[in-house]
Parts: sequence; structure tokens; C-alpha cells
Amino acid sequence: MKLLVPVLTKKEANPFFVEEILSLKPAEVILLSVIDSKKESNNFGFSSNEIALANSIMNELEKQLKEKKMRTEPVLEWGETIQKIVNSALLFKAKKVLLIENELPETIQLIDELNSKKINALKVAFKEPEPVKEENYALKEIAEQVKKEPELTEETPRKTISKEHKKTTEKENEPKKEEKKKSFLEMLGLK
Repeated sequence: MKLLVPVLTKKEANPFFVEEILSLKPAEVILLSVIDSKKESNNFGFSSNEIALANSIMNELEKQLKEKKMRTEPVLEWGETIQKIVNSALLFKAKKVLLIENELPETIQLIDELNSKKINALKVAFKEPEPVKEENYALKEIAEQVKKEPELTEETPRKTISKEHKKTTEKENEPKKEEKKKSFLEMLGLK
């Protein structure tokens, strides 16, 4: 069976969609990009200033399918999007046309046109990939330290600082005390 896959929504190169194509087990996949110079909708097909985008999506989709050993044929057409898709399905004798589901009037019109020509239009609900959660290990580490620290009250910081300050100043002053003691004893002539 030949499967026609028109590149319309700019989401067709998604690995999820590639898996949907493979699940149909077609003998060949015709990848179709239609450049419509009269196109007004930004969500359905490509305008003439989007040729590079159309090609890059189609090439990426073709690359992914070829990696899965799928036979593909990329096709680039110029003209009215809906009519070119219907004509291409008839020309290539595609039994099915696979579309990413959406509620655009153009998509609904396309499905109606395909059904009138006895071509099976399949819609696939597009699933956005789950965002990869990047953990910020520095923040996680700080949060763990905060959990371990005792709860502080208004009184605690002052006491802690006072004790720490006292310990530090005592250690710093110890050599000075010894020096003063020696100099005092020397003054008295005892040392």
C-alpha cells in the first residue's frame, strides 16, 4: 500500500508521527510539500517564502523514515494546497493519506475532498513530547542543606554569633595574652 503524507502542520518530522507512519506498514511513503503562493493561513501548508522550511521538514522526515528502512519518495508541488494533495493521492494511487489532526477549516475541507474521491484520510492526534526536566543540582544541594539546618528563631542567630565570636576572639587573643604576660614579667624582672 502507498501512503501519502502531506507536510502541512510543520510538526510532521516529530518521532511520534514517524512511529505512526511505520505502524501503518506502507510499502512506500510519498512525502508531499505543497508551496502555495496564495496561502493565507500560517498553520496549513507553506507559502512561497517558506520553501526552505518545507524542504527541511520533508528532508528530516525522509531521513527518519529511511533510518527505519522505509521506502520514500519526496515530492514538491506548487499550487493550491488542497487540490495538489488530492491530485497527488490520485496520481500516486495512494490508498491512504495521513494527516496530523487539527480543527482548521482547510483540514476539514481536505478530508471531505479525499473522502469524495474514495481516498482514506487518517488523522493522528499530535502528542507534544514531554519536556525534559533538567535538575538544577546546585539548588537541590542548597535545599538539602537548608533542611538539615536547625530552625532559627530571633534569639538563635545572636547567641550563635556571640558564642562563635567569643571563641574566635579568645583564640586570636591567646598569643597576645602570652606576649603581654612575658613582657609584664620582664618588666618586673622576674623573667
